[in-house]
Amino acid sequence: MFTMNNRTWFIEVAEADSDKLRRSDGSTTVGMCDGGRNTIYISELLRGEFLRKVLRHEITHAAMFSYGVDLDIETEEIFCDLLATYAPEIIATTATVFKALSTVA
Repeated sequence: MFTMNNRTWFIEVAEADSDKLRRSDGSTTVGMCDGGRNTIYISELLRGEFLRKVLRHEITHAAMFSYGVDLDIETEEIFCDLLATYAPEIIATTATVFKALSTVA
């Protein structure tokens, strides 16, 4: 469970073939963010770094719901994938640059 912008979210591990992991087109996925239920569903099969990446992706969806960011689904997926893939490097680089600037500013 976590809170974002005063909205409480739940994490539920789901069986890989659960309807909770089924997209509107009928395909199955490994993670799903349900904004109506404030719940992120994660496949029981996920482990390690792939689990971490899927969590970043789904938590980005939760952030968008929590802060009222409304994009078309294709753009939203691209944005969530961008953060899921590159956020650790972006955050680490920002910390390094900030530290360097703090010593001169």
